[in-house]
Amino acid sequence: MAKRKTRGPLSPLNRPGPPKDEAGKPQHYPAKPAIYYDRQLIALCKPMFADYLVELSAVALEYKPITEDASPTEVLRKTMDKLKRKFMALFEREAPRIADNVVGMIDKASAVSSDLSLKDTSARITLKSKVPPSSINDHVRANVALIKSIPDKYHEQIEKAVIKSVGPYGHGLQTITDALMEYEGVTRRRAEFIALDQTRKVTSQLNAERVVKAGAKKFKWVHSGGGAHPRELHKFGLNGQIFEYANLPIIDERTGERGLPGQLPNCKCIAQPIVEFD
Repeated sequence: MAKRKTRGPLSPLNRPGPPKDEAGKPQHYPAKPAIYYDRQLIALCKPMFADYLVELSAVALEYKPITEDASPTEVLRKTMDKLKRKFMALFEREAPRIADNVVGMIDKASAVSSDLSLKDTSARITLKSKVPPSSINDHVRANVALIKSIPDKYHEQIEKAVIKSVGPYGHGLQTITDALMEYEGVTRRRAEFIALDQTRKVTSQLNAERVVKAGAKKFKWVHSGGGAHPRELHKFGLNGQIFEYANLPIIDERTGERGLPGQLPNCKCIAQPIVEFD
């Protein structure tokens, strides 16, 4: 009967080496917070658009035709000031609620995304630590300021058009109406931008805080592959590269700004956390 061969010690070339660094799942941006954010901002803007149109049109019609003896300039200014106070107060009252809800939604989505990302590695890391309240509060305050800036910016744009409407080259009601329609579109697009931009920015930063606390020290930059005008630095310079969370890469060549994927306006790039095995 043939003897069974016994396996001797593995040679250094055949011994399994230490596990390599391993990437978790890419951390995508949640859609629900951005949709909620945009809808909440538009819901605040709609009565503002309507009131500006009704009240300014009424003044312009009352003083038509405009003469030296019947200039609506002062009445228009008073009407504008009243409208500004009304909607600055409305946005200031509602901004904390909206910002708190949005950041809360992003925080929950970040917790799930980060947990799934690290569980996908062979180490099966489970997140236990939470993002500190101070970090959450910073994001809430930043978004409150952005929300409150919407009526101020809208008023500033409309005010210039209104003053122009009663000037020598103005056309009264037509100038005001044209301006209101134009800046309603501008304001809607700005609200959508704020919603998308802040969702990406806050998500990216909360994700980074979570995975770093769990032990990830590096991340892989993943370019979104979308967008009509992608940043060349992000697409060709950063995409696929590994960076340390403690030493973030330059994300804007003009300013030298360093940061995470999703930090710059309209940046859809994502981070893929790297787990290091000792």
